Amino acid sequence: MNELHKAYQVLGLEPGALFDTIKRRYRRLALVWHPDRMSSADAKREAEEELKKINNMFEKLKKHFENEHTSGPSCRCKPAAAGPPPDNSHNTNANHKTGSKASSGPTEADRKRQEEEATRKRTEERQRQAAEAEAAQRAAEAAQRAQQKHQATEDAIKNESERKEEALRWKCSLAVGVTFIALIGYCWIGCAARDLVHWTGKQWENFQSQFKVRHETPATPPSYAPLEPSQPYEPYIPPYEKFPGGNPSSWRQFHDDQAERRKAEEEKQRQQHLYFARLQIDRAQKAIDHCSHDITQMELKLTDPYVGEFEKNKIRAMRDFQQRNLAAAQAELQNAQETLERLAPTSPFGPPLEPPRTG
Repeated sequence: MNELHKAYQVLGLEPGALFDTIKRRYRRLALVWHPDRMSSADAKREAEEELKKINNMFEKLKKHFENEHTSGPSCRCKPAAAGPPPDNSHNTNANHKTGSKASSGPTEADRKRQEEEATRKRTEERQRQAAEAEAAQRAAEAAQRAQQKHQATEDAIKNESERKEEALRWKCSLAVGVTFIALIGYCWIGCAARDLVHWTGKQWENFQSQFKVRHETPATPPSYAPLEPSQPYEPYIPPYEKFPGGNPSSWRQFHDDQAERRKAEEEKQRQQHLYFARLQIDRAQKAIDHCSHDITQMELKLTDPYVGEFEKNKIRAMRDFQQRNLAAAQAELQNAQETLERLAPTSPFGPPLEPPRTG
């Protein structure tokens, strides 16, 4: 068996098959043993080795058919050429030496039996290879079906997760929309209730004003009858300002009491403003001291060479913030001092007053 017969055996063909049959068989085997169709690493490695072997044998046959092939039975790819070409010179010498022994070779029946045995072995080998190729193809198809089933399962899981995410997004959007509508409705109800309360209060005030005594001066002064010479003169007091008994002194006493009460209330209000102004001065002064101290500490840290640039940027931002707070505290202190000078110009920096008592 020469190397071409071995190539035929690897491809699962009979020796002497045409090149078109060889190409079709090669394409089928290349499709069966392609490594991408295998699922495991060992199967891919085995498929790569088998495909490499099939490619080598196909290249040998292709090279033979392109360069050495002849149409006669003496070609090396034919079944009759089982071994290397005979050496004629060696056979001639052997015939001269052996003489009559040349006729003692194998008979025709023996040769036929040997050919049948070789044919049977080749047939069994082809069947075995075809069975292996079919089993490999079934395994590849089963692996492909398993991979497709796994991919379909993954796609179903992915679609289900996407569906759940979409449903969650819709629920969140619906909740936000309902909350927004509820807030708008609450604001509208609050505004409507406020307007209703204001309108009711205004109607109540108008209703009460109808029963109150009017304090306006009458448009036309009343006419009086001429006084008798014997009656003493009395100043005119409007009827709605007279007290029981018509005593003018009690009327003046009442107005004096009202004036004293107003003065006491004004003094109480002034004392309350003084207290809050001094409290505001104290709070602003503390804020100024605190901000000044922090700004000084930050300026010292900015001059420290061991502080990183990132920390310095944070310190600069905090320093600017404290400077704004310092400016606000200084403005508050100035406003409070002006208020205190306006309320108590004689002692603007006196001791803080007691908290005002109400009631």
